[in-house]
Amino acid sequence: MGVQFVVKKYGIKSDTTIKKWVKVFEKFGMEGLMRKQKRTTRFAQFKTMY
Repeated sequence: MGVQFVVKKYGIKSDTTIKKWVKVFEKFGMEGLMRKQKRTTRFAQFKTMY
């Protein structure tokens, strides 16, 4: 499957998104593509700073 095919099939606005996903997958595998709860992590870091 090509990038343009995926963009059209799933209605993704930019092929840059797909290209980023591919790079992350190549480096970190499926775990790299899993959603992360950034808000909780940042809040915890903020609390420890002050």
